[in-house]
Amino acid sequence: MAIGGIIFDMDNTILRSNIDFAAMKQEVFDYLLRIGAVNLEIPLHEHTSSSMIALAQRSELWTERMKQELEAILTKHEVAGMMGAELEPGVIALLDQLAGKQKLVILTNNAYPAAKLALETNRIDTYFDRIVAREQMAFMKPAPDGVLAILELYPHIGPQHWLSVGDSWIDGKAAQDARVAFIAYRGDVGRMHSQGVIPAGHIAVMGELLSFIDGSA
Repeated sequence: MAIGGIIFDMDNTILRSNIDFAAMKQEVFDYLLRIGAVNLEIPLHEHTSSSMIALAQRSELWTERMKQELEAILTKHEVAGMMGAELEPGVIALLDQLAGKQKLVILTNNAYPAAKLALETNRIDTYFDRIVAREQMAFMKPAPDGVLAILELYPHIGPQHWLSVGDSWIDGKAAQDARVAFIAYRGDVGRMHSQGVIPAGHIAVMGELLSFIDGSA
């Protein structure tokens, strides 16, 4: 089946992120616990920062002030983590192969300015048709909102003609719920399966993605 578009996660997929995700998650949890949006019984090991924020968004406590304060927490960690972030091995070679053949889109839970700066700093921003960041989503990954937003931007490319590539179960869950095939890049497959995510394929190096595009996988 012809692939018309590829959705790439950014952190630890395109870029080797230095974001301390454990510290970010702990600070988000501490904040939500303090205001009563979550309790101590929440299975913290099963959550990411974004999935905990999604719980808060769906609660009666959600306010614009909460949104702004959580945004400040996330941005603080993202800015620190993007300093000196380098490309994952093989990214440039892969993008050179794909350029002009498929629509290439970044889908990230990071803020748009941080994502754009990271891509520009590594001189790969021009390879991508769009960056869809958390400002463009009602709910962040693992919700499918970002993937669905991309599908709406390209109505001539059906979901069966897209691939999504990422390292985390939240990337797979977002893709799967939008009926887009997910390719796991160096991901924790056991964790993915525990979250109901069944990747269509697995790659250890970026160049292996080509086999899923040309149909030889």
